[in-house]
Amino acid sequence: TDRLVPGYRDATRGHREVPASEVEAHEEALPEPGEHDFEPDVERIHRPLFREPRDPIEGREPAPWWLWAVAAVA
Repeated sequence: TDRLVPGYRDATRGHREVPASEVEAHEEALPEPGEHDFEPDVERIHRPLFREPRDPIEGREPAPWWLWAVAAVA
């Protein structure tokens, strides 16, 4: 027997209840040959974010270059 997903109804087909196997099949579906996959590749999207340098801890930001120059001249 197919269990139903609690509280999930299909708004496009007469508000029928959707079985869990149908939801799981959609989650694991692959596009047909020649079709475009509209599911985003989350790892590809977030990869550039992981390459960005982290923000410094509050209060530990590096001093600006002009402050170093003034200290060296003084």
